[in-house]
Amino acid sequence: MLRTVDLVKFAKAEPPPTFHAEAMEKVSGFVEQTKDEALEVELPPDNGFK
Repeated sequence: MLRTVDLVKFAKAEPPPTFHAEAMEKVSGFVEQTKDEALEVELPPDNGFK
């Protein structure tokens, strides 16, 4: 995936039509596998940000 990104960025190549969907699946899977469950925090409905 990184080679394709480098080619697009530096050589102005066109990614294959399926690249974006496949990349999102791979990245989403990586995030799900590596996320730390202990870091999930629920904020109250009024968290002071407006």
